[in-house]
Amino acid sequence: MELYHGSTYDFTEIDLSKARKGKDFGLGYYLTTNKSQAIRWATRGKMKKEGFLYTYAFDEKILNGYEFNIKKLTRYNKEWADFLCKCRLEFYNSDHDIIYDRMADSTFKVLSNYIERYYFGEIDLNMLLLIARFPKNRRYDQYCFKTKRAIEKLSLVKKEGV
Repeated sequence: MELYHGSTYDFTEIDLSKARKGKDFGLGYYLTTNKSQAIRWATRGKMKKEGFLYTYAFDEKILNGYEFNIKKLTRYNKEWADFLCKCRLEFYNSDHDIIYDRMADSTFKVLSNYIERYYFGEIDLNMLLLIARFPKNRRYDQYCFKTKRAIEKLSLVKKEGV
């Protein structure tokens, strides 16, 4: 399978020490199967005029094997919501090698607001999930590679400016 990483930074090696806290699954290198989503990641922000799209080959059989500690969050439910809250708001960093999910359907600011409100008990799970769910015809995903040994399973196919 091909995975894409969009960035405003030009680099030659993945460096997990540059990962930021408070992301959906904690510290890690985030990728997606959706090229247009990665291009949006690469061109976000107004400080840089050019972004970079990194394309990787990845053997998806790894996700179903026993060699790595994999967390699959493929449903919008309490487990998904609670894990996001813990990672984003408590800066939790699990010991998984790879975590993947279906991304939420909202902007970062809107989703962040609802996650905080859910975390502090101001809204219930159903309200959070209403704004998180994508229509069935639009699906986005994200893969978070959290360890060096998981990252070693990515093979760079190409890097291009976008």
